[in-house]
Amino acid sequence: MFGLCLLAATGALGCARGSTDDLGDDLASIAEDGGPEGTSVTAPQGNGYDAGAPAKDGGAPAGDAGTDATTPGTCSSFTGSLVTFDLTKLSGSPADVTPSAKASGVTVGALKRTGVTAVSTSGAFNASGWPTGAVDKSKYYGFSLTPPSGCTISLTKVSLSLDASNTGPKSASIGTSDDAYGTLRNATIGSATNVTLQGVTNVDGSVEVRLYGYSAEGSGGTMRIADTLSVTGALAPL
Repeated sequence: MFGLCLLAATGALGCARGSTDDLGDDLASIAEDGGPEGTSVTAPQGNGYDAGAPAKDGGAPAGDAGTDATTPGTCSSFTGSLVTFDLTKLSGSPADVTPSAKASGVTVGALKRTGVTAVSTSGAFNASGWPTGAVDKSKYYGFSLTPPSGCTISLTKVSLSLDASNTGPKSASIGTSDDAYGTLRNATIGSATNVTLQGVTNVDGSVEVRLYGYSAEGSGGTMRIADTLSVTGALAPL
């Protein structure tokens, strides 16, 4: 009986040993999957990505600000002729005249008639229908100048030659949109003239120049711009 008990005890011990080995294998497996090394890879990585997300999201505004930011326009300072209209080659009664030369970057509108009637001629821009009395600000020759982005524009002088028929305007004046055509500067009819434009300085935007004829002796009388019309001025940074 003692032998049987010993055999049984030995078998039990063997079973215990087998269970212990299996347990050791299981523990080893757990250690490999979820031990310190596994923990350092799995759990912190999840936390690291979560923690990193705000940093990535927080970085976005900087990128957005860079994308949305606008670069101010650049401007090269300039003084001299801003525009020239060459009228010497005109014939007939064209509706308008485009510039023959202009300063770099300046946008110039065509020279046009407003409120008066085109009259055919050669080497000039001609019209009838001028008022027989005082200035009528709805009747004029006009054009506009716009500086390049980032610039202001100043106008200092208009140079032109004016002629009129016998019954045409006896007086002429130039005004600008800078003061809503409130200040009129006299222009001589019958010869080349330079009209100084005081006060049209550092305008941030378009400026329209208008030439009015008035005091005509008859509505059929004409006034024409002959040879060339030019504007002198300057561009400066905002």
